[in-house]
Amino acid sequence: MLTRVTITGADDAVDPNALVALSAEFPFVEWGILLSHRRMNTARYPSILWLRKLRETTGGRSRKTFVLAYHLCGSIVREAMDEAYIAWPVRGLASSYLRLQLNGYQPGSITPALEALRDQPLEMILQCGSESALPHVARDARILSSHVLFGLSGGTGSVPSHWPVTPAGTSLGFAGGIGPDNVVDVLNDIGPREAPFWIDMESGVRTNDRFDLAKVRAVLEAAKPFVSAG
Repeated sequence: MLTRVTITGADDAVDPNALVALSAEFPFVEWGILLSHRRMNTARYPSILWLRKLRETTGGRSRKTFVLAYHLCGSIVREAMDEAYIAWPVRGLASSYLRLQLNGYQPGSITPALEALRDQPLEMILQCGSESALPHVARDARILSSHVLFGLSGGTGSVPSHWPVTPAGTSLGFAGGIGPDNVVDVLNDIGPREAPFWIDMESGVRTNDRFDLAKVRAVLEAAKPFVSAG
């Protein structure tokens, strides 16, 4: 059953109040915030000032009523996997997010730092970029009590040829080329599943590489019946 729709890529061009309003209307939406040392304050990658503004705007709201997932990219992922994770730019924002996603995760990369994160009050997501790696990433996810996001596109908007079976004992999300024009078809293709799942999109809700709130709303409206049916 579909439990969540993740919209990734809000940046400094987006008013946080607009995200708050959409969360109130569509409680199943999760905002995926991309974090990268190198790309910060560029399209899709917000600045520290914007992150602080978001925290101020959402102050006092439960993590489960305004749902955030920080998607770590590049060197921040490596920091998360060793003792330097305290240097993340999100260290002062820890109370604001529910899930933490490691983009580019490689199977067999469990470290003591990741095992320590398992005990924190957040959910962890391991990104998986190929179907052949999925069983191995799923194995690590079970060890870490985390989730897996399956997606081949890496934000390029490419749709997989098919959506894989959910590995036993794993909570699986799906990404790749999803947007307002095909979200219903994608959800029908994924089909009803006993295990909870979510979908994640980035390029599909942008116009000329700008976050498009109209496309976001269209996706959420289209996906809402699938969440309700679950």
